[in-house]
Amino acid sequence: MSHIDPKPLLFALLLLPVAAGQEPVFAGLRQTYSGAPWSWLPLPRGPEPGRMSYRPLRYSGADIAFNRVPAVLDLSYISIAAAGQGTAGLGDVVKSPGTGRYVDLVEAVLVTWARGSDWPALRAANPAGYVHRVKASFFSPVGDAGGPQQFSPLGSSTVSVEVPWRPLALPNGKPYPYNGYAFKVTIPFLAGVALPPNYAVVISFNTEKTGEVPLGVKGPYNSLNFALSGATPSVGEDLDRDAVVWVKPPQWYYPARNWMSIGSPMIKVVTRDSPVPAGLTMEAPVNAGEYHVVAGGDSAVAGEAHAVIGPAGAGVVLGGLVTSTGRGFQLPQVTTVPPGLKVVLTYNNSLELPATAGGYRVKAVVDDSNYQGAAEDDLIVTDAVYQEWIGSKLPAGAEAGGGMDADNDGLLNLVEYALGSDPGAPTVNPLIELAGSRAPVVIKRQRALPGISLIIEHSPDLTRWEEVPSKVVPVDDDCEEVRVAPVAPDRGKGFYRIRVKATGP
Repeated sequence: MSHIDPKPLLFALLLLPVAAGQEPVFAGLRQTYSGAPWSWLPLPRGPEPGRMSYRPLRYSGADIAFNRVPAVLDLSYISIAAAGQGTAGLGDVVKSPGTGRYVDLVEAVLVTWARGSDWPALRAANPAGYVHRVKASFFSPVGDAGGPQQFSPLGSSTVSVEVPWRPLALPNGKPYPYNGYAFKVTIPFLAGVALPPNYAVVISFNTEKTGEVPLGVKGPYNSLNFALSGATPSVGEDLDRDAVVWVKPPQWYYPARNWMSIGSPMIKVVTRDSPVPAGLTMEAPVNAGEYHVVAGGDSAVAGEAHAVIGPAGAGVVLGGLVTSTGRGFQLPQVTTVPPGLKVVLTYNNSLELPATAGGYRVKAVVDDSNYQGAAEDDLIVTDAVYQEWIGSKLPAGAEAGGGMDADNDGLLNLVEYALGSDPGAPTVNPLIELAGSRAPVVIKRQRALPGISLIIEHSPDLTRWEEVPSKVVPVDDDCEEVRVAPVAPDRGKGFYRIRVKATGP
């Protein structure tokens, strides 16, 4: 960071710090949906900390006044260290589209380098991360636009958030490739802060030796950084892309220049139309979502936090994956755990039901804000001729689906259709001839079956399967033979299987 050219402000900018030790210590700020009201409580500290209020955090695109936070975060970003760089805060001067709005919440991206293994006591208390306080502050530019830049405080909010530990591995098990891990913090505003057309927004937090009120104790927050991005804001305007507000006590610097090459702080500002937030209630939340938590009684607010109830995992099982076109088409069978969850089915990534015979990749995704889960598999859609055939073989009410086994002989109805065997009577010999180790494998099947093809595969170990080239030899008007040359056995063993595959577009 040595190339940055800071310029000090001409007068001191003071934020009003909260006295250390007076606010409650929150715990359990990230939980999973259970169907019961959430029962987190702050540790007893401050005035009436056991009295809690909550409000859900929801907003639309129209509520966003400024945004440099991407919808999906990368694993990590270039960042500036708070403790290592002596940085007490970092921000930007921006222009918003319109006025007459109040700050509802601020989102910011930070990068943590702290691993849980480096802080075993804290990790034992919370394997997911640790709780820290982060602040968002707003300032209004004052004075002559052509003269030295000056600012006047507008308001701020400090809340407790959960900081995750830096992962040791990726979800696929490979080693984590970066020193830092990017995550988003949300800072709700209880008191309304009216925004002028142009303003400065600054993110800050305390470490052992930096911040408004240095903590004086080593902790994982010494490895907490401000994430930087060179992206153009998607909403609002950065008034100087090459400059940031850089808080390095005892000075504040703006414009701190030459930041274009490394980026600006990643901040989103969300507004509301009233100075008082809507939806504040004393009823503990139940449903998955993000919540603003306020601790304290009628006399004073003891502390605030951003809490998350994450969706619970749901099991999804697909069945009935063989059907036919026309009136015979049946939706795949979907079973969820817990039962009865709504799911959305797609076929080759389309909501349209298959209209022609063929193979389709069917996906079932849970459509419930309190649960997340999905499953996918191959769906075989046969021609309507199958329905005519199965109707002539089985009585009304029998298990006629292609994925069913009406006679319980181990051969699905669709396989019996391909082999020409009777789905209503157990098949002892599925018409496969093995005449010796050097003789070909011969399978008899019906001729010209619409919508499906029959494939023979070989395996040396029942794990690795490969399709074996075959030759079709007509027998009569109804049947034909599929002949497969023998495959040299591996250690004296060789296995064949029949696979029915849907054909078509």
